Amino acid sequence: MPNIPNTEFNLFKKEVKKWLKIFGVKDYDVYFLFENLYDDTWASCAVDTEAHSTIFRYNTKIDEDLIQYHTNERINKTALHEVLELIFNTIDEKAKYRYIKEDEIDTERHRLIELFCNVLIERKG
Repeated sequence: MPNIPNTEFNLFKKEVKKWLKIFGVKDYDVYFLFENLYDDTWASCAVDTEAHSTIFRYNTKIDEDLIQYHTNERINKTALHEVLELIFNTIDEKAKYRYIKEDEIDTERHRLIELFCNVLIERKG
């Protein structure tokens, strides 16, 4: 398995930071790791909701067959995907609680809808 160059990891970090800024995600401590993820995963996002921290990981290795797909566009899409994992984590966490009130999930869903409306309308111009 070939190694991924640091320049690709740096682009991933840059794109994650861009998407965090676009979506206004400011209440998390953000960390980045460039490490072997031991599978075909390009990246991952681990969230500690209570500590308000997240670790974005980018795989140092790539399957030979996937090298051709490592484009700047794909790295940007991967970064966006991981940021959305963070954003949707709150509703995922709430849904796991056995005694969650229905209106709490509804409130979170509407918070996410409003976030996406604001971002998409702003981006449209």
